[in-house]
Amino acid sequence: MSSARLDAWLFSFYTILLIVLPTGNFFGLNVKMVAFVPLFFVMLFRAIGKRTNPYWMLSCLVGVPLYFCYWVFPGQTGQYDLSLAFAQYRNLLITLAGCWFALVYISEDRTRSLSFIRLVLWVVAAMSVLKVLVTVYCLMRGIPVSTIMNGIGNFFGIKLMSFELDEADPDAVGSRIMFTSDLLLAPCCFAAIAMRRRLGFGRLTMFTLLLLYVVSVIFGFSRFHWAFCGLAIVLGFAVAKGEKWILLLLVAAVVLSALFIPAISGILALRFASNLVSDSDAPRHVQIAALSRFFWNAPLLGHGWGTYARDCIRSTDFPYSYEVELLALLGQIGIVGVLSLFLLAGRYFKSLFQWRKNNVIFRMAMLALLTTFIVGGTTNPMLLTSISSVSYALFLMLGDLSTEPALQLSSKS
Repeated sequence: MSSARLDAWLFSFYTILLIVLPTGNFFGLNVKMVAFVPLFFVMLFRAIGKRTNPYWMLSCLVGVPLYFCYWVFPGQTGQYDLSLAFAQYRNLLITLAGCWFALVYISEDRTRSLSFIRLVLWVVAAMSVLKVLVTVYCLMRGIPVSTIMNGIGNFFGIKLMSFELDEADPDAVGSRIMFTSDLLLAPCCFAAIAMRRRLGFGRLTMFTLLLLYVVSVIFGFSRFHWAFCGLAIVLGFAVAKGEKWILLLLVAAVVLSALFIPAISGILALRFASNLVSDSDAPRHVQIAALSRFFWNAPLLGHGWGTYARDCIRSTDFPYSYEVELLALLGQIGIVGVLSLFLLAGRYFKSLFQWRKNNVIFRMAMLALLTTFIVGGTTNPMLLTSISSVSYALFLMLGDLSTEPALQLSSKS
């Protein structure tokens, strides 16, 4: 097997693991790390052997981790646990490594972007099908969905988001099911619409994928993901041409589902109930107040990786993790650290800022989605995780394709 095919296979396999598995633990083995190690060395070999600009690739690999390593140690002056600092720093490294893999992956063959986008769309669709199957099975057997989800979570050593709607409303029917792959639903919606022809999808395939994504995001019971997917669909159809009738068909399908399928109508009605909204937002308000004080105690350089507001701890296992992740990061690595991450992101997504005459609307739509994703870090812990690196890679490759002079978006032909 050639090195080019090997890195493609390993990168695809690693991506599938990130999307499908909620954690790396599988029968006591960290399969994500098992896939990560050979992929790292293969990508390193590819980066060294690049014919064009290998030094940029290698400087990113060495310089960026060393720079952010500084924030491992400041927390020790405040008597924080060093292991927590390394744990959060490791999250950053895994996220950055995933982004770097994607950069090397497409560096000399931009057609690989299409293969990667197709892979992500199909795997996320498979996870959406799994949600539907779990829901149907539980309804038919009279088993609470949370029982199945708790069993899956216990197997992987993680708590998955799930609860029965009748716990909040005795008359409600349905359950919440949220997978880590839900983070990819919005960019997948946009890609399926805006890139339909380039991806080789027929209109029926695109409609089926969209319907699966929409049903999946509804079951996820997250207002942010609902709004994010709604924006992605609107922008996708705004960029594409000749697909408006599919938008009408999709809206009709969702409306009919909401009217005649209790599991969906119950979710839609209950999610905006005033008491549930208050219960959902209350912890964030507490976190914002505590983290604001935490930030102003060290606004420039922060307190360091693994630190947290002692008067507000969300998780005893990972006390540095908050729903208000962006504000927590400001308190941990300060304005300097967060600004450095933004500058790094600007360099990584440079193709979105190349304002050529072609595909300007496409790049503006992509920037809007990327900005929304980052803003989502104000209410959800989604910016520095292994699955977020797949989102960043998806944005990277969509942006890279947008620079082509003859990008064929969905059209009437």
